Amino acid sequence: MAPAAAAASPTGAAAASVSSDDATVPDAGARAAPRIRRSRPSLPPATPDALDLAIVDPDHYVIIKELARGGMGRVLLARDRRLGREVAVKEVIADSRTIARRFEREARITARLQHPSIVAVHEAGKWPSGEPFYVMPVVSGKSLDEAIAGSSEPRARIALVPHVLAIADAMAYAHGRRIIHRDLKPRNVLVGEYGETVVLDWGLAKDLDSVEPSDGGAQPTPGVGTPAGPGDTGDTTVGEIIGTPAYMPPEQATGMPVDARADVYAIGAILYHVLSGRPPFVAATSIELLAAVSESTPQPLRELAPDAASELVAIVERAMARDAAARYATARELADDLRRFQTGQLVGAHRYSLGQLARRWLRRHRTAVAATVAAAAAAATIGVVAIRRVVAAEEVATDERAIAVARQQDAEGLMQFMLVDLQGKLQQVGKLDLLDTVARRAAAYYDAHDNVAGHDAYLAAIARLGVGKVLESRGDLRGALEQDVEAWSMLETVSAQHPEERVYASDALDAGERVADIELTQGETPAALDLYRALLARAEAALAATPRDEVMLHRAGSLHARVASAVEQQGDLDGALVEYRKELALAAARADVVGDTASAAKDLLNAHGHVGKILFRQSKDLEAALAEYRIALELGEKLGAREPHDPRWMQDIAIGHDDVGSVLAAKGDHAGALVDYRAGVAQITAAVAIDPTNTEMQQSLATLDEKVGIELFAQKDLAGAAVEYAACDAIWQQLVARDPTNLDWARGKAVIENKLGDIELGQKHLAAALAIYRSSLELRERLLAKDPTNAGWRRDVFYSHFKLAVAYDQQDDHAHAVAELRTAATIADDNFAMHPTNRSAAWDAASIRTSLGDELVIAKDPAAARAAYDDGLAIVKRAQQAAPADADWAKLATKIDGRLATLK
Repeated sequence: MAPAAAAASPTGAAAASVSSDDATVPDAGARAAPRIRRSRPSLPPATPDALDLAIVDPDHYVIIKELARGGMGRVLLARDRRLGREVAVKEVIADSRTIARRFEREARITARLQHPSIVAVHEAGKWPSGEPFYVMPVVSGKSLDEAIAGSSEPRARIALVPHVLAIADAMAYAHGRRIIHRDLKPRNVLVGEYGETVVLDWGLAKDLDSVEPSDGGAQPTPGVGTPAGPGDTGDTTVGEIIGTPAYMPPEQATGMPVDARADVYAIGAILYHVLSGRPPFVAATSIELLAAVSESTPQPLRELAPDAASELVAIVERAMARDAAARYATARELADDLRRFQTGQLVGAHRYSLGQLARRWLRRHRTAVAATVAAAAAAATIGVVAIRRVVAAEEVATDERAIAVARQQDAEGLMQFMLVDLQGKLQQVGKLDLLDTVARRAAAYYDAHDNVAGHDAYLAAIARLGVGKVLESRGDLRGALEQDVEAWSMLETVSAQHPEERVYASDALDAGERVADIELTQGETPAALDLYRALLARAEAALAATPRDEVMLHRAGSLHARVASAVEQQGDLDGALVEYRKELALAAARADVVGDTASAAKDLLNAHGHVGKILFRQSKDLEAALAEYRIALELGEKLGAREPHDPRWMQDIAIGHDDVGSVLAAKGDHAGALVDYRAGVAQITAAVAIDPTNTEMQQSLATLDEKVGIELFAQKDLAGAAVEYAACDAIWQQLVARDPTNLDWARGKAVIENKLGDIELGQKHLAAALAIYRSSLELRERLLAKDPTNAGWRRDVFYSHFKLAVAYDQQDDHAHAVAELRTAATIADDNFAMHPTNRSAAWDAASIRTSLGDELVIAKDPAAARAAYDDGLAIVKRAQQAAPADADWAKLATKIDGRLATLK
C-alpha cells in the first residue's frame, strides 16, 4: 500500500517547498509585515582559537544546585525562565585558554550530534564575566559504572548489555558524522530512570575532518605518576591523559593517531567491564596503567566471566583486538553484532543452522501464553470431539486396539482438516478467531505426548502457527512470536527428517518468515533482514533444483517481497525495487504453472502493488506507478467478484483504491483521488464489519480515513478533515493500547497527531498546534531510537521539526523557526548521506534549505540566507545531472534562483 505524497504548501518562510508522506499545511493567506527579533545565541564558525560565543543574560536561568564537578568544569541544575523547564548548565571553572577551547569544541561537537543516546545542546554561549557554558536537558539516572557496581551477580549485569548496544548505536551515528569520542567509559554513560542510555562528556571528542591542535593519545606530564589509589581506573584529568587508560586502545595509550576504531575498542572494554564486573586493566598508578594497556592484554574474559555467552566473549575479543585492523571496522558493525546477539541472530565467527537459531529464539521468547478465549460453539465442539476421540482411543483396552487405531486415524484426519483446510475457510469469512480453541486444544494434545514425530509433529507445529495467527490478528505480537518460534523449531526438525515432503520445507520457511515479520514490526530491521535473506537462500536453492515447483515459486516470491520491505525501511528504494521485480517475475512464473487460481492471482496482485509503490515513492514515473496499481486493483476486483463476501478481497480492493487515489492526488487530480479514497473506505468498512477483530483491516480503515481527511483539508474543509482525522486517531489509539510494542502502530499514531496539529494550525490555534507537533516529535524520536536504521522514521523526525518551524513562523517567532529548520536540515543531510540515490532524501535536503533561506531573509540575515540557498541549489544541480528529465528539479532550481536574485 503506497503512502500519500501530499506536498506541503504553506505560506511564510518556514513553509516553502518540503514535500512529505506525512502531512499537509494550510495556506494561511497573506502574511503580516515581519517583526525584527533578536536571534538565539549561536556558535560562530569552528576555528581552533575562536572563542567568540554570544553573551547570554544569566537571568535567563535560575540556578537550583550543583549536580557534579570535575577538574575542568561543573554541572548545575537550573530552571530556564523562558521555557519554564529544568535544564543542566555545564560551565568552565578552570582558568585556562586551552581548557576553554576544548570546552567550546565539546559544545560545538555535541550540538552537531542529534541522537537519542547523545546528550542534546539547548543553548551555548558565555556569561558576561567571560566563562563559556552550554545547556543540556536533565536526564535522571545513574552512571553505567554505578549500575555495574550495583549489580553483583552476573545475571544482573547481563541486563546492562542493551545499554552497551545503545552506546554502539550512538557512536555509529557520531562516526557517520566523522566525530570520535576518545574517552568512552562507564562513568561517561548515563543510564536513565526509564531505560534511556545517554553518552556524555564529549570534551575530548575530535572531528576527523577538522584541523585541530594535536592532543594525540596519551600525553604524560609531571603529574602523571601520582598514585592513583587502589582500584583506580585512571580517569581523565586536566593536563594529564587524553582519554581514560583502562578503556583506551594501545595506539591511544602510546600517543599514536587514532580513528573510529579507538571508540570500538572502548565499547568492547565497557562490555568487558559489564560482563566481568571490573575494568579490563587495573593498576596502582596511571603510569602503570598506561604501561599495562600499551604492553599487555587484559585477563581473558572467559576466566573472569565463565558463564558469559560465548557470542558476547567473541564480540569483546574482536572489539578489543590489539591490532586496530583486526577489530570491527566500524561501530555500526559492532552494534549490528550486539543486536544479532540480542535477537538470537548469528554472531561473529559462530555459524548456526536455522534450526539452532529457532531454538535460541525460543529460549528468549518463552513466556506464558495468553488465556484461552472462547470460540464459536461449532468450531469448539469439533475440536473437543476430535481430541476426545483421540484420547478415548488411547485408553481403550488392548483387545480394542484395532478399533482405537482406526478412530485415532479418523480423528487426526479431522484435526488436519481443522488446522489446515478450516483455517483458510475461516479467513475467507473473517472468522479466524474461531480457530483459537481448536488450535490450542490440538497444541495441548500434542504437548502431552512425548516423542511426537513425523506428520504428528507437523500438525503440532501447524496448531501453534494457528494460535500465533489468532494472537497476531488481535495485536498480541509477543504471544504470537512465542508460538511462531516454537512452530518454526518443530517444522525445521520435521523438514530435516523428511526432506522428500515439500510441504514441510515450505511451511518451515513460512514460519521463519512470520518470525522475521514480527521482528520487523517491532523495529528490529537488521535482524529481520538477516533472517529473510537466510530463508530466501534456502528457497532459491530448492527452486534451482525444481524450477516449476509452484510451492517454492510462491515462497521465494514472498521472501523477495520481505527482503524488499526491510531494505525499503532502511531507505534503499532502488534495492527494494529490484527485489519487488523479482517477486513479480516469480508470481508470473507461478501463474504460468498453476493457471488462473485465486492463490496465483493474489501473488500477482501483491507484486504489482509493491512495484507500483516503489515507482510512486521514487516519483520517477507516476504513469507507470498508476498502471501497476490499476493492474493490482483489477485483480482484486476479479477475486472479489468470485467470492464477494470474503473480507480478504474486500481489503485488497480497498488498498487498490487507496493506491490509485494516492497517485491521482500526486498528479493533481484531487477530485478523482477523493472518489477512489471513499470507494476504499466503503470496501474496508464492509470487511471490518465481517471481521471486527482483525487489526490489519483496522489499519487499512485508519489509513483511508486519513487520506480522505487530507483531500478535504486541501479543499479548505477543515471541519470535514477534522472528523476524518479524529476517526483515524481513535483507531490508532485503540491499536497502540492493545500492543505498545507494535512500532508501526505507534508510527501511525504519530502521523495522525501531526494531522490534528495541522487542523489547529489552520484554525489559528497556534499554541495548541505547537503542543501537538511537539508530542508527535517526542513519539517519533522514541521510535527512531528503537531502530536508528529506519530511514522512514528518520524522515518523520525531520518532518516534525519542519512542522514546528511552520508553527513558529506563523507566530512570528523566527529565531525558533530558524532553529527548527536547521535541525531538520541536519537530519535531511544525514538521510541524504546514507542514501544519496534516494530522490526523496535529495529533495528534502534541497527544499529544506529553501525554507531555511526564506526564514533567514525574514530574520534579517541575508548572508546566511544566501548560504542556505546556495547549498540547496548545489544539491538540485547534482540531482538534475542524474535525472535531467525530472521537471520538479527544474522548478525547484528556478525557485531558488529567484530567491538568490532578490538578495543581489
